[in-house]
Amino acid sequence: MTPARRLAIAGASTLALYVAYFYVPLSVGHTVPIFDIHPLGTWSIGPAAGVAAFLAAIWAALFAAYAAGYRGIRRSAREGEETEEAVRKRVYLFAAAATVLLVFLPSLLSKDVFDYIVQGRLLAIQRVNPFTVPADRFPRDEFVRAMGWPQFTTLYGPGWVSTAGILAFVSPSTLAGSVVVYKLLFALAHLLNGALVGAIRKGWGLRALEGEILYLWNPLILTQVAGDAHNDVFLMMWVLLGLFFWQRASSLGAGFERVLGVVCLSVSVLIKYVTAPFLLLALAKTVMSRRDLKGFAAASGLALVAAAIAALGFLPYLRGMDPLAILRPYQMGHYQGGVLMVLSMAASRVFPSGSAELSASASRLLGAVSLGLTALLALWAGLLALRARRDEDVARSGLLILLPYLLVVTALLRVSYGVWLVAVAALLAAGPSRRAALLFSASLGALEIYWVYAIRMTGEVPSLHREQAAATVVAVAIPISYLLAVRLSARARRVRAGATRRGGPRPDESD
Repeated sequence: MTPARRLAIAGASTLALYVAYFYVPLSVGHTVPIFDIHPLGTWSIGPAAGVAAFLAAIWAALFAAYAAGYRGIRRSAREGEETEEAVRKRVYLFAAAATVLLVFLPSLLSKDVFDYIVQGRLLAIQRVNPFTVPADRFPRDEFVRAMGWPQFTTLYGPGWVSTAGILAFVSPSTLAGSVVVYKLLFALAHLLNGALVGAIRKGWGLRALEGEILYLWNPLILTQVAGDAHNDVFLMMWVLLGLFFWQRASSLGAGFERVLGVVCLSVSVLIKYVTAPFLLLALAKTVMSRRDLKGFAAASGLALVAAAIAALGFLPYLRGMDPLAILRPYQMGHYQGGVLMVLSMAASRVFPSGSAELSASASRLLGAVSLGLTALLALWAGLLALRARRDEDVARSGLLILLPYLLVVTALLRVSYGVWLVAVAALLAAGPSRRAALLFSASLGALEIYWVYAIRMTGEVPSLHREQAAATVVAVAIPISYLLAVRLSARARRVRAGATRRGGPRPDESD
């Protein structure tokens, strides 16, 4: 089979599978209906186990098609059947078609987008501060009734709240119309991110198209971004823009590009603070570019630019704001969908409902430990970047160093953060770390399958903490096991090679 035919079959299969995926949210009914679309007829799957098995089959088939498409790209480079641009157009065409399909899902498996919409409306329509006023102050609003967490103030930073406020001005007054506006923004950001991945890889002398298809066709990204409308793709757009400008600054030696890179990375931190290590990596890169007083002065100036961006972002919202609210994911494990949710469920089992205060204290303690672990990993990444000998090492090896940090954050907090992991992995050359990151994106399907099962078993989610724990262990253990196996195999080869060199050829082997 020719590479072009392999790629076309993989793309068409992917689109057909996303049509079948429509029946996962249709069967679960987790959120309010958005569109009355039944592409294969008006049916749904009743049993929770049946929905979970259906999603598992779709997930496995999607990743199989994803792998086949990537292999088609690799073979097209070797066989030269088509020009690179012709293959690229086909990759982007299938990616765009998949995003459009998922934009019009009849309902969602996550309520996060309704939180985004309402927080923007609080700012732009109700003229109140989303950092101090929870949405449940407006119980009659149909948008508020669709939310998942109306009793809490916004979880996100001022960069995202301001964006949501702007979107509130341009969105229709209907729920479906507002969801489409957000999804279209995320779809465009997804395609732009693919182009940025390609541009960065090209600047490093790597084949752009391999990274583009790894990012654009990844089923985890497409279902989380175009399907469930998580804002992580918008967040990663600013990170990739920052890395793109930094790469241009390295090749052109232009200070303006460095400033643009810091601005973009600072905006990403104002959306979700856990991208801060990317900004630290950029500042470390500035120090390494000169290794003298001028290098430290340049890094200090860029740090001041980042501080100014942060001050401008927070300034409109500071009155009455609790600055520690951004740590809520770690303080409230049940708010998230990863390991912290498992720990929160376990705490609720150890401390019965009559000991709610003890259970909450245990959750906060576990969250504090997890936050400390995340902070240590981020600091470790920054210190290793500073020890790099060359400027180029900070760019490539620095991103490699950030992969463990992203893996931990994704495992601790929620599945949608896997978008960052895949985006960074797509930037790197082929190797065990990149393969482990892509394996992780596939294994996160275990958490999604559990989530679908848990939602369908309405009212019984707390009793499913064992299934959540098992799904989390599977999701995290697969990439770690792979990396350990690669390391042990490499060590065994080195031992065998050393034994051969020490012993020399045997008499019967020298002839």
